[in-house]
Amino acid sequence: MMKKIIEMISDEWFREPPANANNITEVEKILGIRFPIDYVEFLEWSNGGQAKLGSAYFSFWPIQELIESNSAYSVPKYMTNKFIGIGTDGGDNLYALDFTKSDIPNFSIVPLGDLDPESKFTISPNLSEGIQKALNGEFDDSDYGTHPEVILSDEIIAIKMINIRCKADEAWQKKEYRKYIDLLDGVKDRLTEVELKKLNFAKSRK
Repeated sequence: MMKKIIEMISDEWFREPPANANNITEVEKILGIRFPIDYVEFLEWSNGGQAKLGSAYFSFWPIQELIESNSAYSVPKYMTNKFIGIGTDGGDNLYALDFTKSDIPNFSIVPLGDLDPESKFTISPNLSEGIQKALNGEFDDSDYGTHPEVILSDEIIAIKMINIRCKADEAWQKKEYRKYIDLLDGVKDRLTEVELKKLNFAKSRK
């Protein structure tokens, strides 16, 4: 199916050079998983890249940056090492291969500012179907947060803001300004004046 998807998106996708097979195998060994065939086929066509496809935006990381990027966003810490981020929607949401229940991963999305297993949303059983859903207008990266499974009460949102601020403080101390922006930019209406000033400073330094 991925080969057909590639044909469909080849004119829209900002393509990168193909991935090195050795790099893919090396990352698999480090992570202790086997990537699904469709993801490997995509990497062998374009090692990362980005585009608006139908109703969603996709920005995938090169395979050689996968481990570093997951570590920078603390994905293994908060989502377990069976939840592998592969890129973002160009904003505040992380796309991932979710191996937590099976060796054949679901294609999922979760807010970077709220890395919590309860906040993830399964887009499709695999990457190919996820992209196809976007092309068909059946998945919008900005709409999933309104899904009934992830509607949150004010009390829960307040608790999650504590977690977001904790992660943001860690990023600030490490001068990881890109991560700091990703964590707080989507919750600007809940930030203090001091936090807004720090956010603006981070944007000037990224």
